[in-house]
Amino acid sequence: MTSRFRSWMTGLAILAAAPANGLAGAGDNGLPAEDAALIQDYCLNIADKAAEARAAWIAGKIRKLRDEVSAKTVELEKKRLEVQGWVEQQQTILQSASRALVDIYAKMEPEAASAQLTRISTRTAVSILRQLKPAAASAILDVMEPEKAAALVSAIAAAAQNKKPGQGT
Repeated sequence: MTSRFRSWMTGLAILAAAPANGLAGAGDNGLPAEDAALIQDYCLNIADKAAEARAAWIAGKIRKLRDEVSAKTVELEKKRLEVQGWVEQQQTILQSASRALVDIYAKMEPEAASAQLTRISTRTAVSILRQLKPAAASAILDVMEPEKAAALVSAIAAAAQNKKPGQGT
């Protein structure tokens, strides 16, 4: 047994013999005044050590929590990099699909391309027309219904100026 543990156990035994209402003078608890003074001295002497032990325990808990947070941070950074790689891969696939779609429209007859572009969303049609060579885009717009062609040209112009369609010049 270490002396610290023995000292702690002795103090605990003395405190157990003391009355529940605290330490008092001789006669209140049946202990002589000398024993009461010893108990009080013991409690005063170990107060600093107990505070130090508690501070050390709290510091240990803080270190442990800091280490856990650091480990979680590293884990989250790995996950973030993994997700970022996946997003980049998906963007590459989408760009490739977009180029392939534009190539398909570039190879279509203007009448067929016009019929298809009038049935898809304006946003998608504008995206496709902006990526086509000007000659192919103008051939498609030439055979398109005038109202739809005008709406698409307006949307293309607005997109080129970073404006929403219908905002004016």
